[in-house]
Amino acid sequence: MIGKFLLWYLRNSPVEKKKYLIERHLKGFLPSKEIKENYTNPHGITFWIDNSDFVMNKIYTRGVYERNTIRHLMRLIKDSKGVMIDCGANIGLYSLYFSRYAPAATIHAFEPIKRTLDIFKKNIELNHAANIIVNQLGLSNRTGELDLFIVEEENYGRTSENNSGGEGKKLTVPIDTLDNYCRKNNIQEVSCIKVDIEGGELNFLKGAEGVISRSRKVVLVVEINECSYGSGYSPEDLFDFIVKLGFSPFIERDYPFPMKKINALNGYRGNVIFLKGDREYGKFSS
Repeated sequence: MIGKFLLWYLRNSPVEKKKYLIERHLKGFLPSKEIKENYTNPHGITFWIDNSDFVMNKIYTRGVYERNTIRHLMRLIKDSKGVMIDCGANIGLYSLYFSRYAPAATIHAFEPIKRTLDIFKKNIELNHAANIIVNQLGLSNRTGELDLFIVEEENYGRTSENNSGGEGKKLTVPIDTLDNYCRKNNIQEVSCIKVDIEGGELNFLKGAEGVISRSRKVVLVVEINECSYGSGYSPEDLFDFIVKLGFSPFIERDYPFPMKKINALNGYRGNVIFLKGDREYGKFSS
């Protein structure tokens, strides 16, 4: 009974604050890491779950991973009919939310790691998400190949071009620039870009400057953290580069508060939502 109540609260409460304390101190009441099954979350999105994986465990335990970023982002892109880019799609969390909340949009998702991509494809089938186009491809600032390293086996998404620990399993994957991809697929502008590629974000953006400059109104979600150092730049370098592209930065806040506009990171690490043409987003960018 206690376990069922805790799981219901974790999955359904919109307030994320302090949930980690339940997971840390009452984990004996929570589902086993051995679980492998289909799970439909409170938003009606179905995932195949391997509960030993970090991201899938968060989805299974809390109903959604990165709840506040998802909450803000879905309000911004709801009913969009544009083109959306999911770079570092992992098992498809963001792509599936894009598909659910913007069914008339076209989502181009990029995930170069096969074992993760296979789960993503399974999730697309489970949700009949016909507006997602999947590419087994990495995006960077050049065309060719890139060595990636699996640095955490228990986290399907913890794959990086940086192998500073020297223990990662090497995988060589094909890469291209987003500008080249858009040119080949006759994409003139995009409405939303989410990128989370463990330190490769700056190179990705350098390969996407053309389509970003052509796009009048864009939501850009970027994870900014210490992974950047392994790729030769600081979190502040990445932040400043994006602002110079014409974006206004916002950070997430817990329910029920709106996003908060910022002028500098000031030590913040996590997802930053950047808006180009932010005045058109009204109350969502308060």
